[in-house]
Amino acid sequence: MWKGREGIDAHYRTYVRDEKGNLAPETERGRQLAAGNVFFMGSASTVTLQPGDSQTDEITLNKLYVLDPGKYTVQVEPCCTAPGVAPVRSNTITVTVTK
Repeated sequence: MWKGREGIDAHYRTYVRDEKGNLAPETERGRQLAAGNVFFMGSASTVTLQPGDSQTDEITLNKLYVLDPGKYTVQVEPCCTAPGVAPVRSNTITVTVTK
């Protein structure tokens, strides 16, 4: 499990949408990740999950997106998958940002 590891956001593409379905504005780090200009430095490993298993990672959304008060939907998928393995998107969650 990679919970809380710095730079884990480079392993995922994160989609944050506002109530109208528009992507939230990206921060500088978010733009760099989207452009492929940030890479995680360190060892990487493949995690194989059995049906019903889960994996927990943490991504700090306001490091990637400018989040004004409101409701947003969030979904993530791995940036890279092994050859022949289809990427899997996470469940979509809804978060409310308050001031």
